[in-house]
Amino acid sequence: MSKRRVPRNNGDGDKKLPPVSNQADILQIPHNEGAEMRLIGACLLKRKNFEDALALGINEQDFTNLAFRRGAITMVQLFAAGIEFDDIAILREIRKTDPAFDDGGLFAQSTIGMPSIVNIPSLVRVVKECTVQRRCIELAEAIRLAAQGGDFEAVETHRAALASLSMVDASTRRRMGVHTLDEMASLAPVKFDYQVYPFCANEILTGLDGIQKLSGKTTLLLAGIKAMLDGKDFLGRPTKKVRVLLVSEQNPGTLNPQLNDAGLISHPDLFIASLPDHALLKREEMAPEIERLCFELKIGWFIGDPFYKIFKFGPKEENDAGTVSAALAPIQSMIGRLRLGGTLTRHENKSGGPIGVSGRGSGAFSADMDQLTELERMNENQYPENVRQLEILGRGEPAKLIIARENGEYIIQHGDVRIGTTAQREVVAKMIADNAQISAREIEKATGIKRWNVPGLATLAGFTRSKKHGWQKDGKNEALFKEPAPD
Repeated sequence: MSKRRVPRNNGDGDKKLPPVSNQADILQIPHNEGAEMRLIGACLLKRKNFEDALALGINEQDFTNLAFRRGAITMVQLFAAGIEFDDIAILREIRKTDPAFDDGGLFAQSTIGMPSIVNIPSLVRVVKECTVQRRCIELAEAIRLAAQGGDFEAVETHRAALASLSMVDASTRRRMGVHTLDEMASLAPVKFDYQVYPFCANEILTGLDGIQKLSGKTTLLLAGIKAMLDGKDFLGRPTKKVRVLLVSEQNPGTLNPQLNDAGLISHPDLFIASLPDHALLKREEMAPEIERLCFELKIGWFIGDPFYKIFKFGPKEENDAGTVSAALAPIQSMIGRLRLGGTLTRHENKSGGPIGVSGRGSGAFSADMDQLTELERMNENQYPENVRQLEILGRGEPAKLIIARENGEYIIQHGDVRIGTTAQREVVAKMIADNAQISAREIEKATGIKRWNVPGLATLAGFTRSKKHGWQKDGKNEALFKEPAPD
């Protein structure tokens, strides 16, 4: 094999390649300890998972964590001997030859919260991809050293090995999972499993819209947290105790009084990340950090209040559907993987609108939610200041509730208070009949009927509107609302 001339470094006649940084930099190797932990945990829980991982080519060299590497070697040994194993059996077997071995509790932690069905090919793929990246780094360094020493045969050998790594191993290719109906039933309940109705349910992402500083979104959520941690009902439904992570836009100076007002003085199961805790993180760093905290703290309910602010969205970015969906995707994935509930709040825009449309920013936010809720202040002429309307829409149980805050707790004053179109039409017709110049905004202020619904209701009631004469009766649609004659 012909030798090639070593390229010059900087034209000064030195034929040696420049030295790389020290070995410590090379040791900053690609790895995914979370995936390694989940894979070890899945293999410890089910023998079938371990068999599938072996069939896909997993081995001890794929683990960067030394405890997991020892565990993988021991699993293979026990498997070959036909011996069943779990985290305790693995530790006992390792300590036969290494009495001082300490896994730091990692084996036991790896099995906590593990779902009954695990996508082993996906975990193996993630771990294997890191192995390939590490091998690429090793070969690149070997090529550099061989070239520096003038051993070009070794360079070609290492280059061939590096080229072979570009071949996609079919065993670790991304694959789509599939389940039978029985398997699907084992993955999740057939109905929403609410820990705190309607904001926290396993594997459900809920959006909460409301006017900033006026609707009381944070106050309502804190009341839900308080009721759940105390084991009390919330909005007429029982709660289930879980750990909570609240990521807030507020500084401690403004958040602490709200926590105190809600009665959340001290509790080991409520964790809070206020503005100083995440202010320096970039948007793309937020979701991984939130998932890390949820996993390590065993969180059951994650709250982001509000979404656009804590994820560092500017006014233009929050209106871009692609940017919003890209930020929401890892949160949706986390909700499913960790099997927790998630709530993201959003401020309403100035023009308002029906639920799902009234929130600021792109409609992609509403589209990506499993469930939408909206909190509104009621008409001040008809209801006291402590009363709100809570509307719920989505894949759960649609409802529209009138709720009131009394002594720090929320109660339902009325159940589903959806007013029929006929009743609304009659209210609008009476207002117009009394004042032909009345505006939709004035009708909204007096009745609580949304102003964007007023023109349609007026038309159904037989009215048309002109700038010159105001509302006029034409009678064309009155027949739509005439009661049928009795038999």
